[in-house]
Amino acid sequence: MSAPIPAVLGLDLGTQSTKASLVALDGHTLGTHAVAVDFERPQPGWGEQSPHVLIESALACMGALAAQHATVEVVAIGIAAQMGGAIGLDADFVPVTPHEMWLDTRADGDRQELLATFGPEIIAKNGIIPFVAPRVRRWLRLDPALGDRLAKVVAPGSYLVGRLAGMNDAASAICDRTQANLFGCFDVVKNAWDDDLAERSGLPPALLPHIADALDIVGFLSDEMAGRCGLPAGIPIAAGLGDGTSGWFAAGGVEPGVCIDTSGSSAHFAVTIDRFVTDPAGLLSCMPSAAPGRFYLLGFTTSTGLTHRWLRQVFDTSYEALEQQAGQVPPGANGVFAVPHFNGRVSPFETSIKGAFIGFDDRTGPGEFYRALLEASAFELEGWLKAARRLAPGVALANVVNVGGGAQNALWNQIKANVTGLTFGTARDEVNAARGAALAAGIAAGVIDRTGHDWFAPDYLGGRTSVPDAATYGTYRPLAESYDALVEELVPIYRRLASLRQSQRPEGQ
Repeated sequence: MSAPIPAVLGLDLGTQSTKASLVALDGHTLGTHAVAVDFERPQPGWGEQSPHVLIESALACMGALAAQHATVEVVAIGIAAQMGGAIGLDADFVPVTPHEMWLDTRADGDRQELLATFGPEIIAKNGIIPFVAPRVRRWLRLDPALGDRLAKVVAPGSYLVGRLAGMNDAASAICDRTQANLFGCFDVVKNAWDDDLAERSGLPPALLPHIADALDIVGFLSDEMAGRCGLPAGIPIAAGLGDGTSGWFAAGGVEPGVCIDTSGSSAHFAVTIDRFVTDPAGLLSCMPSAAPGRFYLLGFTTSTGLTHRWLRQVFDTSYEALEQQAGQVPPGANGVFAVPHFNGRVSPFETSIKGAFIGFDDRTGPGEFYRALLEASAFELEGWLKAARRLAPGVALANVVNVGGGAQNALWNQIKANVTGLTFGTARDEVNAARGAALAAGIAAGVIDRTGHDWFAPDYLGGRTSVPDAATYGTYRPLAESYDALVEELVPIYRRLASLRQSQRPEGQ
């Protein structure tokens, strides 16, 4: 009998699915599995999920891979997860709140109050606007009695880490370093919570979990969870990392200048840099990398894949049909502009902004609407690149590695290349957040050399390449400027509409 093949298992708790990758120590993907997940939106602005969904979907993925690859020995487990959400735990590590997801906007009023009062300090220390502190502030404002039951507040990935490791005491809860700044009360430079800022932000410091490095082992697969997924107990579990951070890590975002475009339910564009830099203008965020001494300048929008899904449902068609129709529409979408911020704008932060289409008439079809959405996200990306060059002038921007489900959209990639003037290389399907979580777990367990480059070799990262067309790049210059002007001119209108909506909405909805 041949010896078992050692491998690492990475999980990605995404917005629309949980995905798992089983990866050999040299970076070769042995198998993948995905499970669709649901979340609830009972009211406008809501976005929540039962923590039970996170556990069950992860176990289903792990069990499927264990059954399909009986000759593989899993030597470490890593977890990546959607960022910006929060789960409240009681003293026994039992959830007392739903998973309030990143796309839930109910705490936007609290966030705006915090930014109005402490904004410069929050950005200077965290590098990003606060996500978790406003949620907790709102919870306790609306339900003060919840404070008697809350023991810790964790991100969804950290909740899964604790459950897989059999944690039954909230005092053991952790938060990985790559997404602690999303709480809004972290000091990135000191790598520690700022208790005073937490208190002033409405998040009692006692609720903050321990900080762990993404490359740390923080527990081991419990007997109970092992029995439920078919893996042996005792497998080391790494602290994990955010899904965006994990995807950038998987795509080779470890050297300054490497750019990674994540095209998923939401979109991130990250530029790898070698120091912590904050943007006083609030356009770009700065996130710690799993790679020591590396950070990401980040532009982020909450609505890309979600808006595409919405448009597909509205026209009762397929993505393939939309892409084919949009490909026949010239640059500029026949005069149609889209504002894609269906769940509010993040980079820069302006929660009042929602979606819009401008310039359509009775001849406008699905192709124009879809192309306008694709172009809008590219125009956003171009603005982020300008800001990155301003904030990190000494970093030479390299070509872009494109990851995520939307990375397979050839038209979208070409539009991005033509708008920005950069070459977009589409990574293979398996270069994703689950792979990044597996890599981090392997490094944490000491079975993968963090200085090795096998995982970033061209045969793993390489795929279709979209090279900018010089003539189309020139066509897009005035269109990108018009898009920027349009969004800014609409801001006062969006704010008035938001005020009207809020005046008609009961507290807490």
